[in-house]
Amino acid sequence: MKLKRAFIIVLASTLLSSCVRLPVAEDERQVFAPLSLMTSYGITIPGDYFKYEKYVKKLFYDNTFMLEYEYSAPKNMTKDFLYLNEAFMFKRSVSDISIDELTKKWFTTNEDYTTYGMKLTERPDSFTWGEKSKLYDIIGVSNKAIGSYFVASYGKMMFTFIAVGFSIHQKEVWTELLKDRLDRSKEFNIGFYSLKTK
Repeated sequence: MKLKRAFIIVLASTLLSSCVRLPVAEDERQVFAPLSLMTSYGITIPGDYFKYEKYVKKLFYDNTFMLEYEYSAPKNMTKDFLYLNEAFMFKRSVSDISIDELTKKWFTTNEDYTTYGMKLTERPDSFTWGEKSKLYDIIGVSNKAIGSYFVASYGKMMFTFIAVGFSIHQKEVWTELLKDRLDRSKEFNIGFYSLKTK
């Protein structure tokens, strides 16, 4: 009875607030490549980086899910600024997936990118994954790569990877960082207001 009441409360909250946050399970964390892994590729990170990273799981009113990892440096840190965001979106149907629309929406409505004049340059010869994917360099006002953006879709799932403050050019590095983790994410699917493994 208590479990049923708790579910009704969660469902009502979801409908009223459009989404609710849920605990991120350990197996769900394993599909991310956190900032700490970047040290293996020569990226210097702050000693207290863990204070500024978070894992988020959101359930939306239409029974779709988002799993997200983010490291965002404090706003007063202007030297050696780093930002890393990885997100999995689990939709109800394949028709909900469009990596081109998502890319356009993100980089035309996000003030952090439009204010500083950032733009995207596609790298068609690099890492690919899933049924459809694209990899871009994020170009700053100096006309040099200051970050990387990768987006991919597989079935009803979409994945995005956004890094600012460092860029990844080698295909083998992308493969080492993401391939096994993305393959693992194929095991997740949407249940009745739950995200579960197959």
